[in-house]
Amino acid sequence: MAAQLDKRARQLAAEKGRTYQEALQHLLGLMRQGWAAKEKGF
Repeated sequence: MAAQLDKRARQLAAEKGRTYQEALQHLLGLMRQGWAAKEKGF
């Protein structure tokens, strides 16, 4: 999963003109939201 996150963060950084760190933070935030929803039973 880490390799997939790395690859996607690099893609987003290139596509959106963001830094790698910004793209990675965005993706981790999305994952956190997904885990929270899963815990709530959505």
